[in-house]
Amino acid sequence: MRKTIRAVSALGAILLLALSARSFAQIPPSTVSDYANALGAQAALLDTQISDRQRRGEMAAAQRLVLIAAMVRRSGEEFRSAEQQQLTDDISTLPAPVPARIKAALEMATKAVASGADHPEFVDQAHEVANALIAAVPVRLAHPVIYGLLSRDLAGADWAQPGDIVFYGYRLFDPVFKTVPLILYGRTELDPAAVIVKGDRIVATLPEEIRKAVKFTPDACDRRPSFTLRVRDTYAQPRGFWPLVWNFEVLTNTDLIVLQSPAIYAAKITVGAETITRMRRTETFRQKSNYMFADCESTSSADAVFAPPQGAVDITCTAKWEDTSNATKTASRCEVKDGAVHATGEMTAAAKSCSPDKLCTCSYPAHGWLVASGTYRMEGEASEMKVSTEPQPLSFPDGGVAERKLAVASGEKLRHVSLEISRRACAAVADTIDLTLSQEPDAMAEGVSRTGAFRAVFKDGSLRVGAADALADVGKTP
Repeated sequence: MRKTIRAVSALGAILLLALSARSFAQIPPSTVSDYANALGAQAALLDTQISDRQRRGEMAAAQRLVLIAAMVRRSGEEFRSAEQQQLTDDISTLPAPVPARIKAALEMATKAVASGADHPEFVDQAHEVANALIAAVPVRLAHPVIYGLLSRDLAGADWAQPGDIVFYGYRLFDPVFKTVPLILYGRTELDPAAVIVKGDRIVATLPEEIRKAVKFTPDACDRRPSFTLRVRDTYAQPRGFWPLVWNFEVLTNTDLIVLQSPAIYAAKITVGAETITRMRRTETFRQKSNYMFADCESTSSADAVFAPPQGAVDITCTAKWEDTSNATKTASRCEVKDGAVHATGEMTAAAKSCSPDKLCTCSYPAHGWLVASGTYRMEGEASEMKVSTEPQPLSFPDGGVAERKLAVASGEKLRHVSLEISRRACAAVADTIDLTLSQEPDAMAEGVSRTGAFRAVFKDGSLRVGAADALADVGKTP
């Protein structure tokens, strides 16, 4: 039985590309072997783009690349196999239209490397070119060719097919036995009514039980893993010798992997910004002198000195006596001198008490406090913490990283960043990260999520969020 799928390992593709790239770049292909190798090299270049698109969560582009790479690779293999006797011959010696078809296939493969992933319609163009090449080459025994598939739940808004899965190939319907290809998931065979062969494509609609089993078109909080579908096809192999000739039905099984749906995460960003404003605040002061005494008919002086803090302005002061007793006269004054408050005052006591015999005593001397009081104003800073949420979450694919500048208004300084990570468009919070930012302008803040799956780094005004492994080396000294 003829093989219908030949897997090329990533290592093999890279080695093929490395060995062939120089010769292809310098010497245009001319022989059958040259063109077959050139197609293989272009398919290897497409392979290198697939993993990059997957890491970025661009699964629609990734599955197109897988399919186009299979078309390029398989059409080159079919060309090489059909022209085994002419591998070293120049293609110009091959009968028409083979030379034109192989050149068109290489041109298509080159364009696919440059821009095929970003143009959904390119799949149809590649399919047409690959089939045209296979149709032109001589084939010993007509057999089905299965390139690959596209899945609706990965294709996005550009999907225009009626079913869930579309298989691309060539000679899918055997004209002798007229057997319709079968589609299997594991041992479950899809109802033939759900499988439609349209030219060189098979359109399949998955039954509900399979859709549930593989989580087809998962909701925002879930993810569909990859799964395998099998295409079972047939072709007629003649047996016997004339005039006794019959056909033997050969079964072919082609297993194709449907890529997993992307896991896109969204980080809701809440920032705490400190607003610092310059202001003048008014402070009051009160300074008492020592406790003062004055004998009868005598006067005592007192002073009270208050030293305002450095930077005080607009100092005002008053002086007065408080809690006095037996004073007949008091005087007080206050002035600001050399940045200090000076209060001075006098207190005069009452007359002595005299008896009829003219014996006088001072039974009640005067006493009290001199108090300096007033206000002053100080230049200072008022701090206020304002919490706000970024209007758009920061999205990144599973295993990837996203970055955003966090801008704050003039006069504000970022002090805290908190992240709530969830599947994009899913309300359930999967993980959280908290970053406390240093007041040093060049300092870096970093933190790992509660589960350890995610990491965030803030430096130079930029916030990077993503898979913990992807950000593991950020900030480390090389």
